[in-house]
Amino acid sequence: MAIDILVVDDEEMIRWTLKEALESEGYNLKTFENGREFLSYFNANGGDIVLLDVRLPDSNGLDLLLEVTRIDPDAIVVIMTAFGDVET
Repeated sequence: MAIDILVVDDEEMIRWTLKEALESEGYNLKTFENGREFLSYFNANGGDIVLLDVRLPDSNGLDLLLEVTRIDPDAIVVIMTAFGDVET
């Protein structure tokens, strides 16, 4: 049984690169460019692993992290960002 990985990132090239690399390793990939589409899908279908960008056009990835863990406390979430600062 393949692992379902959900990628949430507003950058098309990041979504494409992760999809190509991980699907070639046998994972099932579903990509989302915003938090609204992702949450709607996750509520209905869940997922094994979520790769989640911190900065999205319609939401904050850290807020989405809280929502994901509310829906599924055992969810595995990896936070990604191109913007690093000590506060975040």
